[in-house]
Amino acid sequence: MQIGELGRQCGLSRDTLRFYEREGLLGEVRRLENGYRDYDAELLIRLSWISELKSLGLSIPEIKGLTRTRSQNNCESLQQPLQNRLERLNTAIRDLKAMRNQVVQQLKDCQSRGSQLDCSTLRFCSQSDELSKRNTLLTNT
Repeated sequence: MQIGELGRQCGLSRDTLRFYEREGLLGEVRRLENGYRDYDAELLIRLSWISELKSLGLSIPEIKGLTRTRSQNNCESLQQPLQNRLERLNTAIRDLKAMRNQVVQQLKDCQSRGSQLDCSTLRFCSQSDELSKRNTLLTNT
């Protein structure tokens, strides 16, 4: 099957399929006499598996490592990459929660002070506007 048909069947673009091939995710791809790639239908299963791993957030190098150990036919090789992904997700969630708390606090500060320039964000904006005006005056003179 040619690349266009493979792409239609698995829902991936030709560029993505070529990228996966360059990265070594597809294994050996046979070429016809005219130079066209000739993909086996079995590759659809591998592409489905790669897409599933991508949807979990695994990186191309992690997936590439797993394609080498996939023939072992066990989940043991998948545990460490998934554990690494879970740790990255937990870190991101912690960071987002901390950022959310800062935004909530800033919003409360701004709401409680009304239009006063006591709010640190408004003070920063005000100072930035003043500096911008000064720079404009300096460059125009």
